[in-house]
Parts: sequence; structure tokens; C-alpha cells
Amino acid sequence: MANLLSNNLFYQIMSGIISHFKHIIILYWIFCLSGQTLFSQSFSSKNNYTGNWETSTSWAPIWLVPQTDVSVFDINISGYITANSSLLFSLGSKLTVKDTLVIKGNLTINDNNDLKIEDNGILIVWGDLTISYDTKIESNGYLIVTGNIIKVGDVNHGKLKSNDNPVKVFGGGTIPSG
Repeated sequence: MANLLSNNLFYQIMSGIISHFKHIIILYWIFCLSGQTLFSQSFSSKNNYTGNWETSTSWAPIWLVPQTDVSVFDINISGYITANSSLLFSLGSKLTVKDTLVIKGNLTINDNNDLKIEDNGILIVWGDLTISYDTKIESNGYLIVTGNIIKVGDVNHGKLKSNDNPVKVFGGGTIPSG
């Protein structure tokens, strides 16, 4: 009888440990592994391709629902892409323009997001460019803004860097001093 109770108690303890271990693995997967996929997603326009931002076939891999409010994605422009509305980048996103991106609206780059225009890259914003507190911009190609360039937050934070002299940044509106 004592042996039976001992075996039953052992079975209950082991079942509890295994159950807790399963919960730990599930929580680990939810918080760590699924986040890796979410935070490492990137989309690139097709190379040497002319198309619209909003068209899923402009992207490789195919972006089923191309978003104009881009969060936690890295976007690479390798063709001639036209966005027919404003774009907003937030939550650690990065926009890299290797070819041409035309935005028929405003471009807003929130805090801690990056914009990189590579050599021979062209970014045209038919509206305002709004950059937040710690936005980093590397413009080695052409940055053309027909509206205002608006700096949100302290003008001493953030970064604009270029390897070109003179820098190829053109604004049609006002640009903050600082």
C-alpha cells in the first residue's frame, strides 16, 4: 500500500513538472520565437520593376496587403515604385531606397526609424517630410520634398548624413534651422 501511494505521489509530482515545463515552452515560443519572425520581416520591391506600392505583386516576397502605415518592417526599394498616398514609418522600421520611390502624399518617419537613400537612389515626396526625435537619414542619392521638411522634437537629435558634396537634398517648402 505504501509503495502504491509512493508511486501515485511520484506520478502526480512528475505530471505537475511536465505540465509546467509545457507552459514554459509555450510562453517561450510566444514571446521569443514568434517575435523573431515579426521583428525581422522585410519586403523588397522587385528589381528593375515599375509598379505601385499598393499592388501586392510589386513586392518580393509578395506582400499580400501592402501597408501605408509601416511598423516593424524593413522596406527596400529596388525598382520604380509609386505610393499613391502618404506613408508612415514607426516602431523600428527602415526604408532603403536603391532605385526610385515616388510618394504622392506625405512621408512621416517616427522616432527611432531609419531612412537610407543609396547612391543613385531617388526619393520624391509630393508633400511634407516629417521626421521625429531620433530619426536617422542617410542620403547618398537624391531626396526631393515638394512641401515642408518638418522636424518634430529637439532639432539637435536625429542625424542627416551624406557622402555627397554638395548634398543632394532639395526642399520646395520650409526647412527648420538648427
